[in-house]
Amino acid sequence: MFEYLYPEIYLNLEKYMDRCPEVCGGKCSECNHYYGECKGCSILKGKVFWAAFVDDNGICPIYDCAVNSRGLTNCGECNELPCELYFKLKDPQLTDEKNKEEVCKKVKLLKNLKRES
Repeated sequence: MFEYLYPEIYLNLEKYMDRCPEVCGGKCSECNHYYGECKGCSILKGKVFWAAFVDDNGICPIYDCAVNSRGLTNCGECNELPCELYFKLKDPQLTDEKNKEEVCKKVKLLKNLKRES
């Protein structure tokens, strides 16, 4: 049904996800869980499947900080980007070096979005 309501987004979903990443700058379309058990932070209001493992309230701490606490659309609007949460919430499967690389990609994407607006 989504494709009938918003055909321009549905047909260009990858391009849309690149321009409109999640709150943290992550791209849900790159996640193995996105098309199955997870629909992304924006849809789930931060209650992504892995959040229960890192936070008592089951909400992604980055989403909770940016959206719920600060009222931001995404972290690109925050002067503290990247904050300690980006490094604290490291995927255990990534090396420290790879995690730093991923954080840099997210920060760059979010700062580019900020410049475009």
